[in-house]
Amino acid sequence: MPCVEEGWVAVASIGCGVVDPRDLLAKADLALDVARRFGNLDLEAKALADRGLALVRLGQVADGLRRWTKRWPW
Repeated sequence: MPCVEEGWVAVASIGCGVVDPRDLLAKADLALDVARRFGNLDLEAKALADRGLALVRLGQVADGLRRWTKRWPW
């Protein structure tokens, strides 16, 4: 059974410091799943930010930005 700390460990690195965007995406997805399971909005925000960055770095710019603004349309 995962815990919130497992999600934080997955996204502990600064997103732009992760060399492989596929690795960043996998870690962000894990953290996002954990965040939503436990209702941790801070972790969810970090995971979504890292996920968006990973998608942008993978060339999926519109999708990366859309996923972030869809959840928090400030």
